[in-house]
Amino acid sequence: MRYSKSILFIILWVLSIDSALSQTVTYLGNEGMLIEYQGKKIIIDGLFDDISGRFDSPDYDVMDDIIAGRGEYKNVELALITHAHPDHFDAPSFARFMFNNKKAKMVATLQAIDSMKLNTDLYDSIANRIAVTRWTKGWQINDTEDIGIKSAYTLHAGKAFTKVQNQMFLITIGDKKILHVADTQMDVDYFDDLRLIYEDIDLAIVPFWFLTNLFGAEIVDKHIEAKKVAGMHLPNKDNEKTLEKINSFFPKATVFSEPGQKISF
Repeated sequence: MRYSKSILFIILWVLSIDSALSQTVTYLGNEGMLIEYQGKKIIIDGLFDDISGRFDSPDYDVMDDIIAGRGEYKNVELALITHAHPDHFDAPSFARFMFNNKKAKMVATLQAIDSMKLNTDLYDSIANRIAVTRWTKGWQINDTEDIGIKSAYTLHAGKAFTKVQNQMFLITIGDKKILHVADTQMDVDYFDDLRLIYEDIDLAIVPFWFLTNLFGAEIVDKHIEAKKVAGMHLPNKDNEKTLEKINSFFPKATVFSEPGQKISF
C-alpha cells in the first residue's frame, strides 16, 4: 500500500509539473481554443454546437468537462467571448461553466451578456465575475491579477453582420502574447490603428480568409507580424483549394482542422 501511494504521488507530481510547463493552444472547434501557459488556462469561445454542420463543434464530452471543470479543463480561470453567434457561443453552456467554476472570470460583449440573461436563470449569480466590453473603438483593458487582456471591437466579416459586436483579444501571460482575431473583416486601416506590430506577438490565430489572398497576407505580414501564425474557422468539408491557397501564401502556418489538435507557441 505504501508503494502504491508513492507511485500515485509521483504520477500526480509529474502531471502537475507537465501542466505548469505546458505552452500550448488546443483547438476545440471552429474558433474555440484552450490556451495554457505557466499553469494558467483560458478558453476562447469553445462552448457551442454548430447546428449547420459546416464547422467543427467541440465534442460533447469535452464540453461537459469544460463546464464541470474536469481533467484538462480543471482550473480554467478565464473565458473570453468573441461574439454571440451560435457557432461560437452557447449562452446556457457558458452560464453553467461560470456557475460551476467559482473562480473563473469572463470578458464578453453586451450581446453575449443579453443572450445569457434571456436564456438562463443563472446570470445574476455570476454577473459579478463578468466584464462587459463597451462597443467603442480602440483597445479596452480587462486584466486579471496575472493575465493581461486587451480587447478591441472589429467589424465582423460579411456585410450581413455589421451590427454584430465582434471583438478580438490580445492575451499576455508571462512573457508570451497570443492574438485571437475572431471573425474580423480584413481592414488594413483598422489593423494599422491597433498598432499590433509593436506588441511582439508570439502567436496570431486568424480566420482562414486572412491566409488565402494578398490583402489578408498584407495584414498578417505587415500589420500583425507574429512569430507564428495559425488559421481557424475552416469549413470541415471541401477544403482542398483553400488549403492549397493557404500553403502558397503561408507555407509555415498551422491550420486548425481537427478538434483536439495542439500547437505550441
